[in-house]
Formats: sequence, structure tokens, C-alpha cells
Amino acid sequence: MNTKPNRRFPALALTLAALGAWTPALLAAGFTVTPATIANNYVGKITLTITGITTGQAVMVERYADLNGNGMIDSGEPLLQAGRADDGVVSTIGGVRNLNVPGDEDGAANGQIRVEPFYPSVESGLDVIACKQVIRVSDPLGGFTAVTQPFEVTQAPLPQGVSGTLTAAGGAPLARVMVVLLPGGDGSPLTGTVTDSSGNYTLRSVPGNFMALPLAPGFVSDFNSTATVSADAFATLNLALPTATRTISGKVKDSSSAIGIPGIFVMSDGDNGFAAAFTDLSGNYSLGVLPGSWQVSASEGSLARIGYVGLQTKPVADTTSGNVTNLDLAVNPATALIYGILKTTLNAPLVGIEMWSDDQTGQYQAAGRTYPATADYCLGVRPGSWWVGPSSDALGPLGYISQGTSVTVVTGQALRADFVATPANAHLKGRVVDELGAPVPFIQLYASNYQGGSSDGQTNGDGYFDLLMTGGTWHLKLNSNDAAQNHLVGPELTFTLTDNQTTDNIDFVVLDAPWTISGYVSDGASQPVTAWVSARAEIDGLTYVAEAQTSGGNYTLPVCNGTWQIYVNANGYPNPTPLARTVNSNHEFANFTLQPVVPLVITTTSLPNGTVGVNYSAQLSATGGQQPYTWHLPGGTASLPPSTTGNMNFSSNGTISGIPTTPGTYSFQVGIWDSGSQSTLGMVSLTIQPASGPEIAVFDGNGTAGPERQSNSSAFFFPSIVIGTTSTTQTFTIKNTGTQNLTGLAISKTGTYPGDFITGTLGTTTLAPNATTTVTVNFRPTAGGGRPATVRIASNDADENPFIINVGGVGLSTQEGWRETYFGSPANSGNGTDLYDYDHDGLVNLLEYAFGLNPTLNSAGLLPRPQRVGPNLVLSFTQPVGVTGINYGAEWSESLQAADWHAVSDTGTGSQHTFSVPMAGKAALFMRHRIIGP
Repeated sequence: MNTKPNRRFPALALTLAALGAWTPALLAAGFTVTPATIANNYVGKITLTITGITTGQAVMVERYADLNGNGMIDSGEPLLQAGRADDGVVSTIGGVRNLNVPGDEDGAANGQIRVEPFYPSVESGLDVIACKQVIRVSDPLGGFTAVTQPFEVTQAPLPQGVSGTLTAAGGAPLARVMVVLLPGGDGSPLTGTVTDSSGNYTLRSVPGNFMALPLAPGFVSDFNSTATVSADAFATLNLALPTATRTISGKVKDSSSAIGIPGIFVMSDGDNGFAAAFTDLSGNYSLGVLPGSWQVSASEGSLARIGYVGLQTKPVADTTSGNVTNLDLAVNPATALIYGILKTTLNAPLVGIEMWSDDQTGQYQAAGRTYPATADYCLGVRPGSWWVGPSSDALGPLGYISQGTSVTVVTGQALRADFVATPANAHLKGRVVDELGAPVPFIQLYASNYQGGSSDGQTNGDGYFDLLMTGGTWHLKLNSNDAAQNHLVGPELTFTLTDNQTTDNIDFVVLDAPWTISGYVSDGASQPVTAWVSARAEIDGLTYVAEAQTSGGNYTLPVCNGTWQIYVNANGYPNPTPLARTVNSNHEFANFTLQPVVPLVITTTSLPNGTVGVNYSAQLSATGGQQPYTWHLPGGTASLPPSTTGNMNFSSNGTISGIPTTPGTYSFQVGIWDSGSQSTLGMVSLTIQPASGPEIAVFDGNGTAGPERQSNSSAFFFPSIVIGTTSTTQTFTIKNTGTQNLTGLAISKTGTYPGDFITGTLGTTTLAPNATTTVTVNFRPTAGGGRPATVRIASNDADENPFIINVGGVGLSTQEGWRETYFGSPANSGNGTDLYDYDHDGLVNLLEYAFGLNPTLNSAGLLPRPQRVGPNLVLSFTQPVGVTGINYGAEWSESLQAADWHAVSDTGTGSQHTFSVPMAGKAALFMRHRIIGP
């Protein structure tokens, strides 16, 4: 829940429809849940084991809130989650596991299913609600009697929080109602509970500013019920909810089949409050609301758990005149995947962080979370370009900031995007006040560097704020949602910080915004456009800003008196000319009609042929969009995959260049952005022809009649070979194409690398007309890098020009050869980068190479570890055979602080390395490897 706006594991309803008329004999299924009770600060997995089913069978898994605690599923108790599990099946896209979607983790169709959902899941806002639950496993075709098991989430035992009584507006207690506690500004719930029979609740939390939000069917909540929690104390917050007088109802359904999807959390946010509900087994929902305008959405976290993608565009229901029915939310399954890890600059995983992703057309949004213990995440998405990044709401309290990035995917593709969280050691401090100088409490601020980095913060009860930042230029504004809800408008202030700098005493003066500028953004066909609309006005020497995203093409901006310039930004459309509106104690309107740009199309489908060993350069082309273009390879690499054309260079101007090494025809994907934010992908093919040969013509020449030998040359390129290994051999044929005998044939080499090339023995020294003979050239590198040379074939005819063969090869260091063995390329880039942890076992590639490990398998337990030997802590190991170019070292620390690591001398000899530190006098002692590569 978030109050912000191959054989895969598809939607429940879709897969049930495909089971046909199979009717198994009645079975007796077994079902266990481990652990059966957890606190809502638990981090790990929950194991559901289902036995006694037929091989390959599909089962339904449903999780209900047991609000009255009787261990049964009673009418009216919400369906928190529902999904299907297939024996032997897990969800994958593009060959990569979609971690958001539970599946059979035993990996075999063996008559039992082991489902291991992560906790917290991708829908963390629902996971934190402490209550008794019932999990039911059933056969959708009736093959066995449904079985249930109890499950319970308790609150973490914190000594402070919020408590109170929940009643209807008339005073009657509201019993057995879920209540969640949210941070005072915005974001996902931190904890939750269920009221008792008298309507009482207690929410345990860390100190801070919070709001309590009931999820009461038939009643309307709001975001105005706030409390400040101090250490070791409980704040009292009694809540009285108005009774809903209208309903909004409909179905969450698959967009293709129209079949309903159960267990989806549905929210409705309006001027009069907030309402929520869960879809039933048929996908139906009903929200109790008040008369007014309401925006309805399905939780992207709930959808992600069953392999679906959320919607950015949320329909609006007007209940002024009565109930609204048939407001269906049609959603689409994820057909592509963005995945990766989130780590700190010290390579430590950050677990439990929400990941956001919005597609750049304004249509879809996806949810993800970094899972224990390696901080891997997945985002199930649709084809197109996406903005992706970690949630600043989650990183900020931990003292980190991370920038988002753009990722473009096609159907069936999985692309990796890793993120690094940087310690936030700079501060923006100040106070938010109104125009009379009075503090504005509990309002959210937002800072952006306009490069994907952001930081959020909220004022305390006295209006003070402290935003954690990194060095750079930052733009500080009011959160647009908070500004609209409170009818305020704030300035945009710009600050340039260095690391460890604090800028304080900032006066952030907000103004009352009793007026609005509203309008409609449409395309040339009068269809609504999803766009970001902003208005700016110069007031008292500051630039004040109001911002909003359109919903169904409509937007409303809170403003005060002044002359406002209104801007619109929408993907796929050029930015229109801003409109000016003067507000003088009145509401204003500004409509925009956008004309789409010419579609961006990659016109290159095949590139000119290249030749092994010969320098190559070619230019990609495209039409449409807005120039200039920026080209890229999906995943952000700067070279073509080594499995295609030998790691050739790829430039952002669309140039492909380099020396190809391997013949064949290759297809690879390229992408392009234009200056108007359009993007597209295309497939391109490139054929690399073999080097000249194997037959090489040699002309006759003996000073007599017949064609004279001409200056002639050919190119031949050897494959890469590791220095110090056995020579590699290439064979080619020479032919006498003349009418005279060619005598005195001899072969020799030239060049600047003696010892690299060793000429073989010619099959003969005399070659008759039209006869051939074999010549062998051996390549044995003595150093790394490119190794060019020439081979001369000459005869004893003085007036004959020698036949020249240009030969070359690449000598690899042992580390380059190791990279090529495991990653297909010797380059220190991509998966083979020294500091990249390919298998996520905590060991980067440089460490894996240094200790002779396999970087594609989990080797964490194989790294040499220090041991206590008498009074010393000793790290001792033998350098693996064949590993060269590594400087082995070790460091010790008593505190693990960055400045407290000290080098240890290596007392070993030869290939044996020994590092020893006395333990006497040290309260604690830690030792770590220090590996330096070539």
C-alpha cells in the first residue's frame, strides 16, 4: 500500500481459465506455515509447504484477515492476498526470476509446492498490519478439500506510539477495524493494528510525527489526524469517522480477458477524505465515500505480487449526484523485467527499500522492493522507457540518497539496473512559515537535483525541517500533494552544497492559495493527455511554484494573486508555448492542445559487412522525433556484447567501431532518445566475414616469360590467447597461379615483437603452376595487448616482390583470460568488471579471481578467513596456481570505522601469504582482505 499516487506466473483469473475440464480424484492435501507468528519488523521469508497433490498441479493460496480472531474465514473479513501456485513453476521473464511473485521454490514438479514469499513483500504497507490471519489452500477444480492454517503478525514491542479510540461520528465504537500509522507527510504505513471490541487501538512506533488512518468499510477517513510521538510515551489520538453516504463500485480485471482479479487493495482519495477496500474472489470492490470527486486506484504493490503492472492514470468518480457503479480498473500483466541490486558505496546491501518505476508515457507504474539478504529487487513492467530508482522516503531515514535512471525494455526482455546509495552528509535546515511568520507544521518538502536524485523531509510541530543531502545543486519545493491539500503555494529555492556542508536558517515562506488555475490537456483528437503541469510567478523577489499531474487530462493548481506562467510537459509531445494567467482574487482556466511529434523510428536494420582483423566503422540512422538524437545500448554499456562482434565500441552518436574478432552474422538491440524525450528500440544485424584466406594466390616470377609477381598482401587475425600458454596455430594455403615454376620459396617474419610469431616449414620450396602448398603460422604472445606483425613469403627470383601477410593477435594476461573464460570477454567492463559482484555472493570479481574462485557460483564460504592462533588473529593462505598480477594484503580494525583500518605486514614467502595481528589489549579485533589488482 502506498498513499502516493517462458511460463510465467500470470494473473490468477487467467490461469484458472486455462485448466479446462481436468477432474482429478479427491486428494488429501497437507499444508504448513513456518513461522506461524512473526513481528511486523521481521525480515526474511515465510515458508508455505503444500503436500499430497498431484504432480504438476495448480493450487489457490488465499490470505484473509481474521479480524475477530476465531481462526475461521467469516463473511466480511477482507481477502488480503490471492494467487496461484503451480507445482514446479516460478515466475520468470527473459530468463530472470521475478522475485515479487511467489512460486514453487523447490524447482521440481514433484507433487508438493514450497512457496517462500519475502517479508516484507512488495506490498509492505499491508504486511505491517498486526492481526490474526487465516491462509487457505484450495484446488480450483475441487480435487481436494481446502485446508487452512493460522498465521499471525504482531507489533514490534516498541515503548512508545499512538493510542486512542475509533468511533463513528455519532459516537458508536468501531470494532474490528484495521488502522495504520503513516509518516506525517507521505509514504507507506509503518505499522498497523485492529481495534478491539470497544474500538480501542494501540500503534507502536519510533518517535516522530505520524498520522493514523483507519481502513473502515462504510466510513471515510482523512489525512488530518496527526500526532507527535515522544520517546517512551504514547500520544492519544481519538478518531471519529463520518459514515459514507455514497458508494463507488467496480472490478479490478485483466485488460484482455476482463476476468476479475481477487485480493487487490483499492484506494479512493478525494477532497472529502480517503476510503479503501479489497477485491473479493471475483475481483469486485466497493468503496464507501461522501458526495464529491474521488480518484480511484489499485495498489501497484498488490498488483506486482501477482505479476501485474499498476496504472499512473487514475479514473475520477463524481458522487455528487449519487453512487458510481461499473468503475472498472483494467490492468495488464508485466511482460518485461527490470532487476538489480541496491548497495551502499561500501558495497553493503540495503534491504527493505521500496523501488519506484514510472513509464515515460504516463500510463504505467510498477512497484518493487529490495529483498533479504542481498538487496535484489525486481520491477515487472511493460515495454517502453521507464524511470527507475529507490524510494527517497525509505533511504532518507537511513541517511542515504540515490539517483534514479532511465531503462528501456522490449517485450520478453529482462534488463539489469543496479543502484548505489550515497551517504547523505550535507544538510538543508530551516523553517516553513506562512506570510505572517507563523510556523507550518507537518508539511512535506521535496528537493531535487534534476538528475534523478531527490530527498524528502517533513517539518516538525514548530515548522522546522532538516533534509539530508549530498554535495551538488538542489532545488527545494513544497510537496505538490501537500501543497494542494493545504491550499498553499511555496517558492522554489536553489542551493549549491558541498559534501559535509550544512546550510541552515532557511526561511521558507509559503502563501495562502485560495484560488486555482485549472484546465484540460488534450491531443489533436481531443483525447486526454497525461502531463505534468506547473505554474510559476515572481512574488516578493522569489519564484513561487504550483505543480500537478493531470488526471483524465484535467489539472488543478493552487495559486495566490499574481501573474502566472503555466507550463506543460508530456512525453511524446513537444512542450507547448507557456500561457500567462493573472489571478486577482479569482479562479483562472488554461487549456492546452498538444500535437504529437513525428514518431521516432530507427531506420538501420543491417550494417555494412566487416572483416575479422580489419578496422570497422559504421553509422546508425533514424528518422522522426526531435534532433539531436542520443543512441544507447540497453543496460548502458559502451560496447557491443562480446558474444556478438568482439566487444566493438558503441558511441552515443550512433557510431559502431573497432576491430572485429569473430566471423558470423549477429543481431543486437539498440536504443535511441531524442531531445523531446521520445525513445524507441530496434534490432540491427551485422555480418563479420572471415579474414582473407585460407587460399592466397602467389604469382609466378622467375625473370622470364609469364606474369610477374605483383605487390600483394592479405590480412589474418589470430584469436586471443593467454600469455605463457601453448601457441595457437593458423594454417593457410598459397597457390602458384602463373605458368612458370616458382622456386626458392621461403617464409620469414618481421615486426617489433620477437618471439611472438614462429614461422612454420613450407610444404615445398618449389611450386609448379596451379599447384598449392600449406603454410603454418604459430602465435605465441610474450606480452598483453594487440600483437601485430607481418609474414613474408618470397622466392629466389630477384625481381619478385615478396608476398606480405599482415598477422595479428591479442595476448591476454591471466586475469584477462579468466574474464574471457567466465564472461566471454577479457575487458574490465560489464559483468567482468573488477568491482562487480556477478553472483551476488558478497565477493566482487577481483576477489574471486585473486582466490581462484568461480564468479558465477556462490563462493562466499570459500574465501580464506582469519583464525585465532595462540595470542594472535592470523590470516594465512596459499596463492592459487596460475593467478598473477595480484598484490595480496590485509588490514585490521578495532571499531570497523573507516579511519580505523591499519595495514598488516605479509610475513609469508613465495606463494604463501601470512598476516598476523596480536589480540592483546584490544577490546575487539576485525581483519579483512585488501586486494589490489594489476
